[in-house]
Amino acid sequence: MVVAASLFAIFPVTYAQAKALGEVLEKANAYSFKTGGIAIIISYGTGNKGTPDRIGTAFVEEIEKRGQKAKYFVHSADWPGVSMSYRIGHSSFGPWNVDEAAKNIGDVVRRAEAARKIHK
Repeated sequence: MVVAASLFAIFPVTYAQAKALGEVLEKANAYSFKTGGIAIIISYGTGNKGTPDRIGTAFVEEIEKRGQKAKYFVHSADWPGVSMSYRIGHSSFGPWNVDEAAKNIGDVVRRAEAARKIHK
């Protein structure tokens, strides 16, 4: 316990970031389980030109065009850039940068469709 307390004293931002990400993951999981939709987790860091809402809205709209429900959840990060992942129930896909996350939308939608058929 003393070691853990010492580490948190040295790395308080890391602990806070981990705790915040855990809270976002809980909300994303709850959404996915309750609705059967795809949860999009956006870890939004520093130095970005777009906003997390602009990114999230674009991804939700694309997934909904493909017939699936989706909602995004934002985690503020202290590192540069943006990373994204998807949650479908207990399954996680990613993390990827925005371009790779966009390239993987089709695969994630197919997996969500398969999960929905299995869990009916």
